[in-house]
Amino acid sequence: MIEGGFIALHRSLLKWEWYTDENTKALFIHLLLTVNYEPKQWHGRTIQRGQRVASYSKLASETGLTIKKIRTALKHLQATGEVAHEPNSKYGLFTVNNYDKYQSMGTIEDIQSGTQMDTRGAVKGQSKGNNGTNITSNNKDNNKTRENERGVSGEIAPARSRFVPPDESEAIGYFRERGSNAQEAAAFLNYYTANGWMVGKNRMKDWRAAARGWMQRAGQYSGKAAAPQSSEEFTDQLTRVANQLASGNISILGGIYDNK
Repeated sequence: MIEGGFIALHRSLLKWEWYTDENTKALFIHLLLTVNYEPKQWHGRTIQRGQRVASYSKLASETGLTIKKIRTALKHLQATGEVAHEPNSKYGLFTVNNYDKYQSMGTIEDIQSGTQMDTRGAVKGQSKGNNGTNITSNNKDNNKTRENERGVSGEIAPARSRFVPPDESEAIGYFRERGSNAQEAAAFLNYYTANGWMVGKNRMKDWRAAARGWMQRAGQYSGKAAAPQSSEEFTDQLTRVANQLASGNISILGGIYDNK
């Protein structure tokens, strides 16, 4: 049985009447894979391209099907003309009809050379199409482009969007939509415009998410009465806040008015 090389498998097979019959499909594809790609001599007889010698038990062993299933699948293929079978007492000659139609890509030399791998792992003989044009490099470039565009699921991933800060009307509209007001939107814009739209040491990625956090903190401030503090306690708290802000930790803004 041939163990190297490749075959052409046309997408028209999807519309084939036996495609949904797993046993018949398995036997047909197996025969496509194992018949001769060029004439060979066997026991004083020429076995032509598209033919192979095998017994039912041999095919059953190679495909994992039972002999009964092989016989049934072969009857299907004979009835619709895909395969011919010349029985013998010990073996049979199986012929894939119209083999050249199924395997029309390239010449016999191309297919034969395709069974050998060069030192770089590229399949020889695949660089030529029917007209002899070199298509390997173009295929590699196209495949690489498609791989870069596709994610894990295999679907083309959308291009990463660049962060664009909101304008005043957009920010006000979003704040009002979330139950806040124009004053908070202006404070939000002024603060992040001044710091270059940075969140800590990183560039902001989603201003709406930052705005929701801003509004949440503003709501905490307005709904909480500040506990009396001594001047020393207040000065100490401001010092801690200033140190945190200097180190880039803006999350401390959420607890400015907490009594610690």
